[in-house]
Amino acid sequence: MNRCSPAPHWSRLAQLADADLAGEDVAAVNLACAAGLPGAEDVDVGRCLARLDAWARHVRRETDRCAGQFRKDPAAFDNSRAYFRVLVLATVLQQDCGVRYDPDLVPRDDFFSNAENLFLHGVLRGRGGTCSSLPPVYVAVGRRLGYPLRLVQTSSHLFARWDDPATAERFNVECTSHGLNCHPDDYYRTWPQPTTPEEVQRSGWLLSLTPREELAAFLANRGHCWQDNRRHREAVEAYAWAASLAPRQGGYLACLRGAVARWRERLRQAASAHFPLAIFHLAERRFSNLPDDLEREMRHLEIVESLLGNPTRRE
Repeated sequence: MNRCSPAPHWSRLAQLADADLAGEDVAAVNLACAAGLPGAEDVDVGRCLARLDAWARHVRRETDRCAGQFRKDPAAFDNSRAYFRVLVLATVLQQDCGVRYDPDLVPRDDFFSNAENLFLHGVLRGRGGTCSSLPPVYVAVGRRLGYPLRLVQTSSHLFARWDDPATAERFNVECTSHGLNCHPDDYYRTWPQPTTPEEVQRSGWLLSLTPREELAAFLANRGHCWQDNRRHREAVEAYAWAASLAPRQGGYLACLRGAVARWRERLRQAASAHFPLAIFHLAERRFSNLPDDLEREMRHLEIVESLLGNPTRRE
């Protein structure tokens, strides 16, 4: 990718075949989903990607410099070269690059309204990050070094995972902690919120995300941001793409239904009692993985909002 070029538009990414999407830089995908949101108006994508490149070069140098420690005492690193590499990655990002968790962000009522809290550009600007923004930074830098890092979701949390199909080595990487913590999957069944096996299965939690599911996760954050800014139509669009791209993550469909209900109520308040009934034929599906009745209602609300002059933009 040309580092001076803008990130591709997220809607184009959503149309890519799996193999093509896997070739995209996860950082560029993340930034594409932030584009146009409040808190992301002036993001310089080329500069962001260049900074990640520089961080990756620094991590590589430090890994080479410290390699003798692993050769001298591999047991100190769980006899795992992969663990050693991730330890250096985490240490350099935290101590040299200023990547850090900011616990003061999470309790804020306006957390989701600002894209800087949700996407990696906030971390690259020197702000602290959260589980929404820090794991994509770790994964983006690690993949630049050829590391098989994946993103993983659990209840209200995102973390990273070393997941190497070639060697079958697999361990989790908690990106919000100080230093390196590698918790087992069972840890995330009870933290940050207790879950049931049924919830884990229904929501697709604790699975290494595919590139398409990574895109869906970023689009869900886009939906959260638009929803908190009361831009209902844009929130519904983002959630719809997330739910369609990642059908095994059931939480996105729940977010979509909630956003549709809020949009419907907003339009009901804006319409007069004599507003004409909109009747239309859904000639072509946009979201093959969504229930037909839900997509039909989304299209109906789009028509109503257009007839009303887009009232959700005037809230």
